Amino acid sequence: MVKLSLSQAKVGDTFPPVSYTVYPEIVKRYGEVNGVSQPTSGSSYWVPPGMLAHDIVWIAFKYFDITGVLLAGLELRFERLVPDSGTITVRDARIEEIFFHDGEQYTIASFVTVNEQGAVLCRSKITCVSKAAKAKAE
Repeated sequence: MVKLSLSQAKVGDTFPPVSYTVYPEIVKRYGEVNGVSQPTSGSSYWVPPGMLAHDIVWIAFKYFDITGVLLAGLELRFERLVPDSGTITVRDARIEEIFFHDGEQYTIASFVTVNEQGAVLCRSKITCVSKAAKAKAE
């Protein structure tokens, strides 16, 4: 996958889906390292929200060339609990907004995370900040 330089990004740019497997051992280890207990529902375990946030940022940076880029914001809106095993797909990734302020470019991208059945687990937005190209900033 070719990474997009944010200085070349345009509103409406889209990205292919990215799938990954969630393993219960990794979820358990994440909780131990971060001092977070796994939410439970009956006998099932669920991914802590912070772990999914980490995964969304990791996937966003698979799409973007992050040289000189700062993560300025992350918004997650959960619609379902995320199971601690199975395949999760991030889809409908697109650049929503680009604006300039004080010589910096703010790029807002949105993502939808779904489970194996296609049910929406989470809708998210990530805001990245980078130095604006001179021509765009003026």
